[in-house]
Amino acid sequence: MRSNLFKSVILSGLLLLLSSGATGRPPAADGPRRAPLNPDYEAYLSDQAGGLLRSFTDDGYPLGFIPPPVKLPTPRRPATASSARPAALPSSFDLRDHAGVTGVKNQGGCGSCWTFGTFGSLESHLLYKESAVWDFSEQHLNKKHGFDYKECAGGHEWMSTAYFARWSGPLDEARMPYPYSLPEGRVQAAPVSKHVQNVWFLPGRTGFTDNDVIKQALMDDGALYIAFYVTGACYNDLHAAYYFNGSAYANHAVTLIGWDDDFPAANFKTTPPGNGAFLLKNSWGADWGDGGYFWISYYDTVIGDFTQFFNAEPSTNYLKIYQYDPLGWYYSWGYGSETAYGANIFTAGGQSGNRIKAVGFYTPVENAQVEISIYNKVNARNPVSGTRVGATYATTVAHAGYNTVVLPTPCAVSAGKKFAVVVKFTTPGYNWPVATEDRISGYSSKAKAAFKQSFMSADGVNWEDVQTFDPKANVCLKAYAGK
Repeated sequence: MRSNLFKSVILSGLLLLLSSGATGRPPAADGPRRAPLNPDYEAYLSDQAGGLLRSFTDDGYPLGFIPPPVKLPTPRRPATASSARPAALPSSFDLRDHAGVTGVKNQGGCGSCWTFGTFGSLESHLLYKESAVWDFSEQHLNKKHGFDYKECAGGHEWMSTAYFARWSGPLDEARMPYPYSLPEGRVQAAPVSKHVQNVWFLPGRTGFTDNDVIKQALMDDGALYIAFYVTGACYNDLHAAYYFNGSAYANHAVTLIGWDDDFPAANFKTTPPGNGAFLLKNSWGADWGDGGYFWISYYDTVIGDFTQFFNAEPSTNYLKIYQYDPLGWYYSWGYGSETAYGANIFTAGGQSGNRIKAVGFYTPVENAQVEISIYNKVNARNPVSGTRVGATYATTVAHAGYNTVVLPTPCAVSAGKKFAVVVKFTTPGYNWPVATEDRISGYSSKAKAAFKQSFMSADGVNWEDVQTFDPKANVCLKAYAGK
């Protein structure tokens, strides 16, 4: 058992370090302020410092989920009861009955569950919605995620999202089979199979029966990635049923493929308050559970991180990507209100890179409003100093996560000249609208940042270079170009 005093001391030190951020000081009172980190991530760091992490369950099965640094806000809708579910939602659903699930795989002794959960979702979407059979390489994501975690040392859905958004993957399984690794040169030369332009982070549940959003997403677009806390003491092998009623952070990721509102509470080792369970595909092989599948109670106290990987487009959709954030979202920033502006200044390429067709960014809440502007021939110190190309495009982004917004008309910028992508974010109920990548030792030490790249503003008129308050950060904002 851990010592509470020891844990308190370690966590206090870590929080002090994190609160100082990359600058070693808090931002000025009138400047942007940074959102708190995910408490589960902080608890993970504390356990890591204390040598308390587990890589396997008590009965020898591998884990691998690490809590992400970002904590999305809880939705503001009321919890819904199963009895009030929309008529379109049946009491039970199984994607296997709709040709929507790829086969059960085995992660072996590697902490790569998160890669199997990722591709379990993406492969399901393509099979379910397009009748397209794909088998993507978990090993490529496991090995080429780009973060400081070593191969087989764990990860999470935000790492998968960054990998997709920067076009590092997915790769076909045949090009890099699991767990065998091809020589480095061949891996680097292998083209990606798809461009994943959208990843949706579903809102957390407001109650144990608040599952309609999850069910609807599953029925509409295929399997979801989810995470939960595993301990062998809570698993009933007879019914392949799991229920944890306690306090912990998640340590394992799997694929959610269905549900049954009437799954008996009596089937669990400890009886939950009511019936109902999600159906999940694990990555411990077909010899585990019910052919590799199992049930988890709606009343499980840790289940979360519901994520949908989908919208995998042909890799020819765009010809060039402009970005400073290959490792994605780490911190969230704002000015004490739901509205803030983020901008990046890039140098336009030649014919394949001077027509901006789409913009990609992260949003922390459902129904965020964005206003997108492209400025040509800007001053390197002011993203709105040039000439605006076309009209500002305003739209509402329905889902939290990584979103690519296609512009109504491509915006032509001048080859060899600097141009800016400017986005006004309004995030209802959340006061840190702008996502940034940051260089963090042990997590994202390969991240790079410099002056005259990323900017933030409270009003869209007065801008400050992100380097002035966080010299290791860039705004998570990409531009996609093509013919």
